[in-house]
Amino acid sequence: MDVLNKDEYFIRMDEIKEKIALGALFIYPTDTIYSIGCDATNPTSVKKIREIKEKPDGGFSVIPPHKQWIYDNCVIDDQAKDHIENNLPSTDTLRLTLANKNAVCKEATSGEEVINVRIPKSWIRGIVRQVDKPIVITAVNKLGRVPMTNVEDLDPEIKSRVDLIIEEGSIKGMPSKLIHLEAKP
Repeated sequence: MDVLNKDEYFIRMDEIKEKIALGALFIYPTDTIYSIGCDATNPTSVKKIREIKEKPDGGFSVIPPHKQWIYDNCVIDDQAKDHIENNLPSTDTLRLTLANKNAVCKEATSGEEVINVRIPKSWIRGIVRQVDKPIVITAVNKLGRVPMTNVEDLDPEIKSRVDLIIEEGSIKGMPSKLIHLEAKP
């Protein structure tokens, strides 16, 4: 397992992008807290995150590779469009109706017809653009426990089950707020 800082990530960017494309689980900083993620189209990797978090059901949030992904894969009414255009990137997570059921694997949505989408105010979204696939974004913690704000606080069991950690020191944030923007297809 690799632990990299931001500079080391950029030096090894192509290698890391390939690892993520091949199913790697990774921990990364956001503008709010540390998250654990993977390619949201890879059912095996998403199942592993579900097991790590001890989260048997419910969907995960994703970071789309770009705003157009949201328009291409979600039902967007005027309210949602206004929010997307005027408030993203943001610390908020948008709950949207999923129009394209193949946009992420069913394990990422737990079979629901909605998806939670977040574009963080962080350099980390550049990784998602490079991978060009939606990436799971969920707090690094087991269900019901405090989210991680510093790699030093990482649960050793979680650490042993990830392929990569991108470390950026302590983050002084709170989990994102969920904004309901579901629309009828």
